Amino acid sequence: AALSPQNYLYSYKKEILLCLGGPLSNFLSAFAISYFFNAEPLEYFKECSLALGILNLLPISGFDGGRIFSALLSIFFPPNTVQTVCKAISFALIFILWCFSVYLLIKISASLSLFTFSLSLFTKIFLPDDV
Repeated sequence: AALSPQNYLYSYKKEILLCLGGPLSNFLSAFAISYFFNAEPLEYFKECSLALGILNLLPISGFDGGRIFSALLSIFFPPNTVQTVCKAISFALIFILWCFSVYLLIKISASLSLFTFSLSLFTKIFLPDDV
């Protein structure tokens, strides 16, 4: 959903609150599993919920954290600056994820999924759709 320039502080606050809902639900479900259902089969679900909540808070374009970061920057800077900063931060974080996945692949022959995930994020965000 695009934000309108009028009443921008109110709109940006709503955007931030809306985007906090996804990671918050992940953290709440992990807490509920820990507190109410301390069963071993649910440990994987709890760990996945926590990881997804943390990953979703990263300031990468398309993630809730990216939308929050963009809304916060939009309060203080013009749209072109916000877009440039968000793309640079997204690129840096995706590059770090990719480097970490390559390290894990070399060191312990694991984490092909992280490698694939970081590569697909990069192509979705930075390559044009017609490629």
